[in-house]
Amino acid sequence: MALRLVSFADGAFAGRGVDFRAEAEAIELYDSIDIYDFASLPEEFKLAHGEFVHERKQGFGYWIWKPRIVLMTMLQSAPDDIIVYSDVGFTINAAGRNRMLEYFDIVRSSTHKMLSFYNTHIEAHWTKADLAVRLGVQNNGAVMFTTQIAAGFFIVMPTIRNIGIMQRWCDISVEDNYRYSDDSPSIVPNHPSFGEHRHDASIGSLIRKIEGTELSHYEVQGYDRVYDHYRPALPMWATRTGRIGPKP
Repeated sequence: MALRLVSFADGAFAGRGVDFRAEAEAIELYDSIDIYDFASLPEEFKLAHGEFVHERKQGFGYWIWKPRIVLMTMLQSAPDDIIVYSDVGFTINAAGRNRMLEYFDIVRSSTHKMLSFYNTHIEAHWTKADLAVRLGVQNNGAVMFTTQIAAGFFIVMPTIRNIGIMQRWCDISVEDNYRYSDDSPSIVPNHPSFGEHRHDASIGSLIRKIEGTELSHYEVQGYDRVYDHYRPALPMWATRTGRIGPKP
């Protein structure tokens, strides 16, 4: 069994790779650390999508390379390997090693062999309606009115099912002239509270909700202002009103 970390450093984050690798080595967990850039992607990918990723600065092509590098790693891995994807902009905290080991235990124990993290963004507010229609979930409240699954950090084992999930993510991200990845207007009307499309996160979230993944709170990201933003519209507030005496 190998623990494999995969990331990508190019575009706005081209200079981050060296420090990210040093942080990954300091946590003393990974048997392999692969940090891709455009030059190291497969030739067929560069020929097919090079113009797009260089013209669309956001996410170096709206992150269409992300599922591809994870899929590549999965296909090079043994069945019991564990693959961690992290955006290169994350900081790896060596003091959090024990929590990462717990993440690995979750993945091994899960029937999905995958651990993903949900954030605080309601899916329908941050995913263009065309994508929901493409995946047949536009009327599925369990998908569209739950919070979104983040794409910046997830852990997966290379089962046949999970390889299929990543392949589907790859395919949808470039389908129909990238319309499910980019910021082109949705043909189908968006939700009234729609803010913006979340690109790779929207695609990866919907596919994983459909196919199934172990889920935990996206504890690696701070949400200090989120509660205050949503508080007026929330049906319940965890205020602990009426407690007598200190919390036991």
